[in-house]
Amino acid sequence: MKTVRSAVVAAMIGATALGMAGIARTAPRTDPGGLCASLDAHGGCALSASGPSYGGDAMATAGARQEQQVVNYLTQVLQDFDAAAGLADTHADGSPIHEMEATSSSYSSAGTKTVVVKVYQDLGDERPATWYRAFSYANASGAPIDFGTLFRPGTRPLDVIAPMVADQMGRDVGQPITIDPAIANDPANYQNFAITDDAVVFFFDRDQLHPTYAATRVAIPRTAIADLLSPGL
Repeated sequence: MKTVRSAVVAAMIGATALGMAGIARTAPRTDPGGLCASLDAHGGCALSASGPSYGGDAMATAGARQEQQVVNYLTQVLQDFDAAAGLADTHADGSPIHEMEATSSSYSSAGTKTVVVKVYQDLGDERPATWYRAFSYANASGAPIDFGTLFRPGTRPLDVIAPMVADQMGRDVGQPITIDPAIANDPANYQNFAITDDAVVFFFDRDQLHPTYAATRVAIPRTAIADLLSPGL
C-alpha cells in the first residue's frame, strides 16, 4: 500500500478581505520553504506546498503587516507536521491517517487589523488537536498588539473577562463550567484575540481552559471592557 501524509492548508488571507486591494505586488522578505509561489491579481501571495507526502495552498496579503508573520507561521506549521507525522499507511477507504488543515479569518476595528489562523491536526491520536494563532497590529503605528498592550497599564482585565468566558462556555454546553483559577487568570491563555469595533474575540485551543472542551471563541463586548482598553484600538 502506498504510504502518504496529507497536509491541507486552506488559509484564505486575501487582499480584498483585508481592504488591501491595489497594493504593490511584493513577495515576503523571507520564504525559506518556497511557499510564496505566485501572486494574485490583488498582490496576494499564493502560498503552496506539495510533495510525495503532503500538499496544500494558502493566501497571504502582500504588503500587509501580517504577511511575513503568516508566511513564517505556516512554514513552521508544515515543517512541524512533516516531522511529527512521518510516513503512514492510508485507511482502508484510502483516506490519509494523518491530516492537517489550516484556515483563517480576518477582523478589523477602526484602529486595528487581525488575522486569526486556525489549525486542525490529526496524527492518528484519539483526540486530534485544534489550535489558534492570531496576528494583530495597530494601524497607526504598525506595532503588533499582544495581551499586554491591548489593555491600559495597571488594569486587571481578567477580573472582568475570565468570568464572562466561563459563563459563555457554560452556556455553550448547557451546564456551568468551572475553570481552574490558575488557568482562568493566566494572561498566557488569552494571547490569541481579534479586535473589532463591537468586541474583543478571544480564541482558545482545544482543552486549553478546561479538560475535554473543544476549541472555541468567546466575544467580549467592548462595552464591558471599554475603560480597560488601550486608546486607539
